[in-house]
Amino acid sequence: MIRQPAIPKHVLPNFMECEICKRNITSANHYCHDCHLIFCDSCVVKEKEDVQVCSECGMNFFATDEKTGDLFCRQCKEEGIDNARIVSVQREKMVCPKCHSPNTSEIDDLKASLKERYKNIVIDSRNVLDDFSNYTSLLSTAKQKLMKLRLELPIMLHEPNLEQDMLGLIEEGTLIERRIMNRIHNFFLFLRSKKPYFFDGKTWMNEDVAILETYINQLQSDFMSFTAQVSESFNQPLELLQSLKERMEFLLTIKECFIKFMNKGVVTLEKMEYPVIHIEDVKMESDDDEQKGHGHVLLTSKYFKFIKSQGYLKKSDALLFSFPVNKLLSTDVAGRIFKRMTVQFQGINLKFNMDKEKMQQLAKYFDQLLDFETENKLDQDKIQRIKAFDVNSIFKIKAYIEENINALLNPGDVSYPPVPGMQARAQATPFPAGTGISTASSGMELETGMDFPGDDGYGHGMYGTGTKQAQNPLDMQGIYMQQDVQRPGNECTFADGYPRACYPSDMHPFAGLPPTNPQPEPTWRTFEIPPPMAVNNGCMPTFDSRQAQVQQVIDQPCPQYPQPEPRYAGSPYGCRPAMNPYGMPDPGGVAPSTYPQQGMGTWSASQPGGQNAYQQQYMQAKLQKAQEIRVLVGQLQTIEQRMISVKETMRNLEIKFETGKIPASVYFSTHQLFSEKMIALNQEGQELRQRLNSMQVASRGPQY
Repeated sequence: MIRQPAIPKHVLPNFMECEICKRNITSANHYCHDCHLIFCDSCVVKEKEDVQVCSECGMNFFATDEKTGDLFCRQCKEEGIDNARIVSVQREKMVCPKCHSPNTSEIDDLKASLKERYKNIVIDSRNVLDDFSNYTSLLSTAKQKLMKLRLELPIMLHEPNLEQDMLGLIEEGTLIERRIMNRIHNFFLFLRSKKPYFFDGKTWMNEDVAILETYINQLQSDFMSFTAQVSESFNQPLELLQSLKERMEFLLTIKECFIKFMNKGVVTLEKMEYPVIHIEDVKMESDDDEQKGHGHVLLTSKYFKFIKSQGYLKKSDALLFSFPVNKLLSTDVAGRIFKRMTVQFQGINLKFNMDKEKMQQLAKYFDQLLDFETENKLDQDKIQRIKAFDVNSIFKIKAYIEENINALLNPGDVSYPPVPGMQARAQATPFPAGTGISTASSGMELETGMDFPGDDGYGHGMYGTGTKQAQNPLDMQGIYMQQDVQRPGNECTFADGYPRACYPSDMHPFAGLPPTNPQPEPTWRTFEIPPPMAVNNGCMPTFDSRQAQVQQVIDQPCPQYPQPEPRYAGSPYGCRPAMNPYGMPDPGGVAPSTYPQQGMGTWSASQPGGQNAYQQQYMQAKLQKAQEIRVLVGQLQTIEQRMISVKETMRNLEIKFETGKIPASVYFSTHQLFSEKMIALNQEGQELRQRLNSMQVASRGPQY
C-alpha cells in the first residue's frame, strides 16, 4: 500500500475542477482574480516579457538620479556597489487562458493568504475595544473624583447637577455599546459561517474561491469603516466627559486648599459648614501693619476667612480674621485703573487687591453666598447609585469579543458565547398549523422578517418546522451570512446557533436589513407529509407515532381531484374501484376472495392473514410512492429557497454598488457569478417539476 504524502496543516486539500478542460484533477491549482476562472497546469498560458533588473542583485528597485535622470538600483547603492547596471531579461509569466490577465495566483497560496487574512481580521476585532477601554477608564476616574467631592470631608456642595451628568454619560456608553453590539454580532456571525473553510478543513468548491475572496476583501473594508464609526460615536460623550472632568478638577483644587490648611491646624470647619471658594495670592490693604499683607481668602458657607502668609524661606500661615457671612453688608469693586475690592462687614471695611479674574470669581460667589446651601442641595439617591455602580461592569462587549475570538481561533469549537443583555422570549409552538411541508417560515423569524438557514439545512425555529434550505453556506443573505455550526437538538434557535429565547428584542443580528420577499406558493400538488425531524415534548417521536402519521397522510383525500361516488357499495376504496395486486382495476369493484400471487400460489380471504397480506402489499406500494414524492418536493423547495437567497443577495449587492460601498469590478464579477448560478438553479427546478408532475399523475392511477 502506497502511503499518501501528508498535507501540511496550513494547506487545505484541493479538489477543484478545471473550468477549461473540465477535469477534476489536483493540478487545477490556478485562479484568475479578474474573471474568477480556475484552470489546471495543462491549460495555463505562459507568455514571455522583457523585464529590467539589476545585474548584481537581480532586483528591480530602481530610482531616478535627480541630476542625470538615469536609473540606478537603490539596494546596490545603499550597499556601496558601484558597478551595478540595469539589464533587460526575459521572464516567463502565467496568464489566464480566458481573459489573458496576468493577475493569477495558485489556489494553495491563495487559501493560505485568505486564511491568514481571516485570522488577522479576527484578532484585529479587538481594536473595537480601544475606544471602550479609553471611555471606561475616563469614566472610572471621573466617578472617583465625584465621590471624593461628595463623600469625603470637607464635602463640596457645588454644582449638584454633576451626578445627573455622570449618570447620563454612563447611560450614553451603554447605548453606544448596544448599537455597536448589533454590528459586532453580525460581524462574528459572518466569521463563524466561514470558519469551516479556514480552520475546520472543509473542502473548497470552485465557486467558493471567488466568493470567499470577495467576502474577505469586503469584510476588511467594512470593518475599517466600522471601527471609524465606533470612534466617531464616542466623540460627543468624550467631549462631555472632558467638560465634566474640568469642572470637578476646579472643585478639587478648592477642596485640597481647604484640606491643606485644616491639616496644618490653621482653620477648622464647623458642623454643616461647607467650602465655597479659595483665592490665593491676595493682598489686603490697611493702615495698620498688622492688618495688611499677602495671603489667602477662604470663603465658606458661614465665614469669610483670611490667612496671612509670612516668611521668604520658611513660610508660615496664620488665620488673621474670620467674619461670619451673616454680618456681611456689601461688596464693591472700585478704581478705574487699579481695581480694588471692598468688603464691608458690620463695623469694618476690608480692601483687597488681586487679579481681575480672581476678583470676578470672588464677587460671583459673594452673590451666591446667601442662598448657597439652598441652591446646592445634593441628591443622595443619585450619589449612592453612582457609588454602588461598577463602571467596568457596564460594558459586556469586551468579554463577548474575547470569547468569540477564542472560539473562532480554536479549530472545531462550535460553542459560542451568548449575546450580552439577554432577555427571555416566549417560545413558539413546535409545529405550525398542519404537519405538512410548508414554504412559510416557522413563525420564529427575526424581527426583520428574514429567514436565515443554518448549516443543518433548516431555517431557525424548532427542528422540522422550517423549510429545507440550501446546504451550501455560500447562498448569501447579504454580506454577512448564516453560519455553519451544529445547533443543539430540541432547542428553539436562531440560524447562528443561539437559543431564540436568549435574544433581546432590539439586538437581533440583522437589524435594519431589508425583509426577504415572500416565497411563492408551489404550483404542484402539495402532499401533507410530516417533517423529517419532528420534536415531541423534547424528544424524538416513536416509530409507532411516525407510522401513524404516514398512514394518515396516505389515507388523506386528494384536494385537487374530487372523489366520485363509489360504483359499488362494497368497494373498500371509495374514490376508485378496488385494485388487484398487479395494479389493475378489478371489474367487480370489490376485492375478490382470491388473487394469484407471483411465486406464492393462491391465497384466500378465509385463510389466516390472506386479506391482510394483500392490504399490506398495497399500502407498502403506496407508501413507497409517497416517500418518493416527498423527496422530490423537498428537493424542489430547497432549490426555490436557494433561488430566493440568490435573488436577495443580488439585490443587496446592487444596493451596496449604488451606495458606493463596493467597487464596480467586484460588483460585476460577483453579479455574473450569481446570474450563472440562478440560471443553473432554474433549469434544475424545471427538471424536478416535470418529474414530480409525472409521478403525481401515475400515483393517482386511472380515473373512472
